[in-house]
Amino acid sequence: MSASRCWVTLVAALLLLAPLVGCGPDGPKRYQVHGKVTFSDGSVPSGGIRLIRFEPASFAEGKAMPGTKTAQADINDDGTYRLSTVDEFDGVLPGDYKVTFTIRTSYTDGRSGLDPKFESARTTPLNVTIGPDSEEEMNFTIERAK
Repeated sequence: MSASRCWVTLVAALLLLAPLVGCGPDGPKRYQVHGKVTFSDGSVPSGGIRLIRFEPASFAEGKAMPGTKTAQADINDDGTYRLSTVDEFDGVLPGDYKVTFTIRTSYTDGRSGLDPKFESARTTPLNVTIGPDSEEEMNFTIERAK
């Protein structure tokens, strides 16, 4: 087989295999996740900074696995959230996640009324798996600092 024919065959094979790598024009499949965050007494977090993050579980071991990315959202005044990874409300990549939070009184005052265990992937008790069988609505109950 000639060199030019080999190149044509190689290019044709790559074009046929390209759709199988899991990325379309918008990137890998993401799953929509939304819900509500409340404290154990039923109240919603308040303050100038209120964030929920789905951090890849590998972050808890200090590793960043290829193909993983943190998704996050602001927690609204009523406690609701809708997660984003790259673009607004684009959802979450499939995988195992640790759910963490940042709740602060303001941008200039770093005080938190949140139990510190919910602030780190290494210490949070909240774990979720995102994929075809996961729920779209995920509600979380967190605890205030003691």
